[in-house]
Amino acid sequence: MKQYNVNGMSCAACSTRVEKAVSKVEGVTSCSVSLLTNSMGVEGDAKEADILAAVEKAGYSASVKGENTAKPAEHAEEEFLKDKETPVLKKRLILSFCFLVPLMYLSMGHMMWNWPLPAFFNGNHVAMGLLQLLLTVIIMVINQKFFISGFKGLLHGSPNMDTLVALGSSASFAWSTYALFMMTDKDVGCRKQPRETHECAKARSFLKRRRMYASRNYHQCPVRRHRWCGRGFIWA
Repeated sequence: MKQYNVNGMSCAACSTRVEKAVSKVEGVTSCSVSLLTNSMGVEGDAKEADILAAVEKAGYSASVKGENTAKPAEHAEEEFLKDKETPVLKKRLILSFCFLVPLMYLSMGHMMWNWPLPAFFNGNHVAMGLLQLLLTVIIMVINQKFFISGFKGLLHGSPNMDTLVALGSSASFAWSTYALFMMTDKDVGCRKQPRETHECAKARSFLKRRRMYASRNYHQCPVRRHRWCGRGFIWA
């Protein structure tokens, strides 16, 4: 049985698709794919190039196992059974959790449990949105495998579990980014409105004081009566 390394699989649907694609190659009598070890065993007299092409056409990448190594048979067997995916997943989980904690603190902590925030963020919703956007982008980059595998499978007509994650996350990210820009526009409008209202209030207060002054002088001055006409003093 010829052994191959298969990259890009993330669920049982992926391994099933690879197995079906390779089984259709002329000369293949049997094919078994292991999702845990990202490997594939093929029996038959099919050409290696045809098998690799079938895997790539299915949306994944493959290579002949041990073609660039010269290890003894017992070491090759251990390498074949070694779990290489779990350590990578653990590393991604820890890194994602490190950025997820401050993201959840900023987005939910102060609203649900009234947790304190730095003074800079008090009333500054745009700054909070930008920081949450930055943390979200970092988490998406760490877990970029979901997006690469998901959209790649979608383009090849074989959507998988990663496709659902990629589409849902992308839709949420796009809508949140749009809402952030809309919030920025409204925040600028709210900042302009109080200034205009204050200026109008100052003008009304000024006119009121001038009218009161004109009315008082009109009744108190016995010689030169004057009154206020709205644009200045005129003599009666």
